[in-house]
Amino acid sequence: PMDAILVVPSDHLIEPEAVFLSAVELMEETAKTDKIITFGIRPTKPETGYGYIEVGRKVKENTYEAVRFIEKPDRARAEELFQDPRYFWNSGMFLFSIATFWRQMEAHAAHLHSLTSCSYTELVSRFDTLPTLSWDYAVMEKTNDILVLPLNIFWSDVGSWDSVYELLQNKRLEDLPTIWECVP
Repeated sequence: PMDAILVVPSDHLIEPEAVFLSAVELMEETAKTDKIITFGIRPTKPETGYGYIEVGRKVKENTYEAVRFIEKPDRARAEELFQDPRYFWNSGMFLFSIATFWRQMEAHAAHLHSLTSCSYTELVSRFDTLPTLSWDYAVMEKTNDILVLPLNIFWSDVGSWDSVYELLQNKRLEDLPTIWECVP
């Protein structure tokens, strides 16, 4: 059986972690099929710095088909998306099998797939010639094989100094070691 692979950016803050880890565990078997799982976050405010996911038909339990992605809307559009319960922040966290990864790359980003179908040594030597194209643009926005699991957690991608400031404003000083425990 194929293992599931979890892709998580390193600059995110997720609390409580146990809820996220339970969600990953819950979706692991589904991720071993031909589906890509992504985790949607219920917006807490209109945000122009995050992408959004529209969810559609309920597939099972709390899992929905992804209808479309909207990348970093302007302020007016972010206000609309915030008010609409069909939209979640795109957390950029994905769960899938390696077979699904390669199948999706071949189907939606054949030029990248062909560039990476060489030996590891050759790929590393050609790394600086590879196009700078994210997984989101190359595959996620094109495939119909995405399921969204909404999460009821505190999440921040901590992608700007404003988000760091906001986190510090919303946390008591005694809570900071749990937020920054990975900082030496």
